[in-house]
Amino acid sequence: MQALARNAVPRSPKGAEVDLARAQPWVVIQSVVSKALKGPAAKMLEELGHPVSAAGVASFYDGVATHFVLDRRDTQLKPAIEKGGMQVIVQDTIMTNLEEKMVLAERVLEMI
Repeated sequence: MQALARNAVPRSPKGAEVDLARAQPWVVIQSVVSKALKGPAAKMLEELGHPVSAAGVASFYDGVATHFVLDRRDTQLKPAIEKGGMQVIVQDTIMTNLEEKMVLAERVLEMI
C-alpha cells in the first residue's frame, strides 16, 4: 500500500480504505451547508453521483472517515450520516471570526 500525503484521500478499493482510515481518526468538516460555500464542491459531488448536501459529502467519505462535523443548518441529516458508521457532532461550520474558528477546532479535538 502506498503512503499518503498529508490531507490526501485514499482512492484505493473500499477494503483497503477501511483498514487505512480506521487506524487513526479521519474527520470530515462539512463543506456543503445547504449549498456549496466555495469552490467546486457541488459540481464534483454531482459528477461523482452524490447528492449535493452534507449527506452527499458523508457518502463520498464512507468507509474512510471516522467522524463528521455537521452544520447546525443541516441537523436533520444527522441520522442518515450516522447510519454510515461515522460519529457525528453538530456544530456551526461557517466561521466568520477567530473565536468561531477556535470553537470549531476545540469541538473537533474533543471528538477525536
